[in-house]
Amino acid sequence: MNALATDLNLLVQAIQCVPSEKNYWLIRTQSGSLYQTFIDNNYISIGHKEIPLQFLNTQKVTYRTNESLVINEIKQKIQAYHASDEEPLDGRNISLIASQIVRFAYDIKVGDIIIIPSFNSNNVSFGIIKQEQWINSDYNNNNDNALLKRPVTWLKEVQRRELDPYLYRMFTAHQAVNKVNDYAEIVERSINDLFILDDEAHFIINVGSDSIAAKDLFGLGSNLMDLLDEISQKFSLGVSSKDLQVTININSPGKIDIKSKIKSTTIVLGIILLFCGGGYETQDGTKLSTDGLPGVIKAIDEYLNHRQERELKENIFTSYKDSLQIKEPEDIIQLLKQVSENKDIAK
Repeated sequence: MNALATDLNLLVQAIQCVPSEKNYWLIRTQSGSLYQTFIDNNYISIGHKEIPLQFLNTQKVTYRTNESLVINEIKQKIQAYHASDEEPLDGRNISLIASQIVRFAYDIKVGDIIIIPSFNSNNVSFGIIKQEQWINSDYNNNNDNALLKRPVTWLKEVQRRELDPYLYRMFTAHQAVNKVNDYAEIVERSINDLFILDDEAHFIINVGSDSIAAKDLFGLGSNLMDLLDEISQKFSLGVSSKDLQVTININSPGKIDIKSKIKSTTIVLGIILLFCGGGYETQDGTKLSTDGLPGVIKAIDEYLNHRQERELKENIFTSYKDSLQIKEPEDIIQLLKQVSENKDIAK
């Protein structure tokens, strides 16, 4: 393996890797009525008050070792809570409420992703659980029937017109708390531009144009693939466009998800797109320099600059990239910034 390929492996090791134990949860907002409350106050909650928070808190450890015991006790308390109702709950509804409470209180873990929809899913927000504890202003007042809340750090809000159409089916789930791990890949590409999931590296190209011309879309892809193979051969990187698979979200705006189990192929493509754009600047205005970065970065940058003098700039990134309004790949920029500053590699 040559020195540049070794540098490339260093970059691959720095890509964010999605943990296998990470879960994804769709939390309902009562037809959107609680959406802004959740956003403004950085939490999520469910409407069930049947179980005292003190009981749920004291049963945390027991639940980990004897799940069925805790669930049965919760069912009994739900039944007792509704015993005086004109129409007491049947066993099915008691089990359903118990399941929702258990999922919300115990199954949602630190690192899990939370998705909440507004009315008619006109806006969708993505957040992450960063703290294990629960929050409730009423809890300190010994209110046995206080709402259980989980603190959330919100990451991103997406308008319906920009939402990945593959997510639409997810919103047909009607329970208050829904585990939606089947949509993990779609959720990750909705909030990240570069990540590893199930041993595949994903690089997301964000298309900002409201009108996507087929010629521009396929022209961009064809030229990027040619460049990838050309650079790999030039520097003996051992990657190929044949390594890549593509998923295209045809919304306008939309996303192009390029993935490969050959992770170095994905990162080279991301670097090409970034450097061909003519600049590498973070959202806070910090400009990156290839000095101090692994040699493979500088080599690709210098090669592209030389090639641009002949044809690249006008051929691809004026007619294709600009037409499609390709957004700068922020995660690639942050990755290079991290490596250049010799920060700890986060896995």
